[in-house]
Amino acid sequence: MENIDIVQKAQDFLAQAKELNYDLVALYEKDPLSMQVAGGVVVGSLVVIALLSKMASKSGANKALSRVLDEENGFEEYQTYLSKIAKVLPSAKADYIEELKEKKESIYDAQLASLSEYSIDVKIQKAQRMVDLYERLTSASRDEELESFFDEHSRKILDEYLAKEIASYMQTFEFNEQSAEELESITTYATQEEKTEIIELLKTKFDRYDFGKSLQEYLFVQDLDKERFAEVGEYIEQKMQELFSNPTSEVNGEILEYLLENGQEQKVYDYVSKLPIATYLQELSFKYFSQTGHFEFDMAFIANPTPITQSYANYIESKVTANWRDSEYLDKILEYKNVTNVIGHDRARIIIQRVDELRDADKERQTIEDVLKLAQEAKEIAQEAKSLVAPKKEESSATQEDSKEA
Repeated sequence: MENIDIVQKAQDFLAQAKELNYDLVALYEKDPLSMQVAGGVVVGSLVVIALLSKMASKSGANKALSRVLDEENGFEEYQTYLSKIAKVLPSAKADYIEELKEKKESIYDAQLASLSEYSIDVKIQKAQRMVDLYERLTSASRDEELESFFDEHSRKILDEYLAKEIASYMQTFEFNEQSAEELESITTYATQEEKTEIIELLKTKFDRYDFGKSLQEYLFVQDLDKERFAEVGEYIEQKMQELFSNPTSEVNGEILEYLLENGQEQKVYDYVSKLPIATYLQELSFKYFSQTGHFEFDMAFIANPTPITQSYANYIESKVTANWRDSEYLDKILEYKNVTNVIGHDRARIIIQRVDELRDADKERQTIEDVLKLAQEAKEIAQEAKSLVAPKKEESSATQEDSKEA
């Protein structure tokens, strides 16, 4: 009866081992007590399991090699099959090696093709995992051709495949929440792997990127934490700063309006007054000149010497007429660039004369006010003096009366 129990325990033990694919570590974790059965049952079973485990590993590797090019495979299936192949590669037989040699190029191409459905940040992460696996295959190979192939292609994944994918991605790059995350993945990868050519690729992209095409994107990029993108983030910040000094930049009018409303009139004035692109200056002028209520914005158009179609003279005349009695306002108008050229030197002289007249009138008025003030002060002093003299006269009269009585 005891022998029957031992046989049953051995059978149960092996059945459980088979269920776990003959993984001794997993078997112990699941049921450590079964590993302590007396009578040598487990010892004998372990020998059998070791043999079966080796056979299962080879069987799994054979199955992996036969199914590795199945059409329905995705990236993870390739990783699984190649991991199994890597385990048996050091002791693989010649026919197994030859079959792997025949399939190696197809496996490589098929696995890379399986990445096409993923976003660029996921492609980077999975491609790096693929590199790690190919490095394992390189170390496991005992065949010179396979070792050379896996070693070479582990580098090609990064140097060719990812470089090409990143370049393709950046061709249509536009800033938004998702692309910002993807850009962070690219810059992190390029920095960690010291891929200077990718860093330069990104800089070239942003050197030509239109940061001023929309207010929404301008504000999004402005609010980005540039430190997340390391060296590339610094470059983006630089390009944002240059947006208003670069003569080829066409800054969206909504951005200019936003800046005007947020206390950055000088930045807008400097940009518009120096914009050399006549067609875009004309577009902005038609849409915004004398329409925003910002005097400095209007004067920026007038200050720009680039010839366009616009009745600047009428605008200035209207301002002069409306403020004909305000010398400071008239003087301020004449201080802006190109105003004299727009209204003509004769008209400018008339305005200057008007400013002088108003200032002379102000001086005369001030003089009269000063004289009147002095006269008022003199009158007050006289009245005070009179009030001081009166009591003395009364006292003197009283003394004279007293003398007569005596």
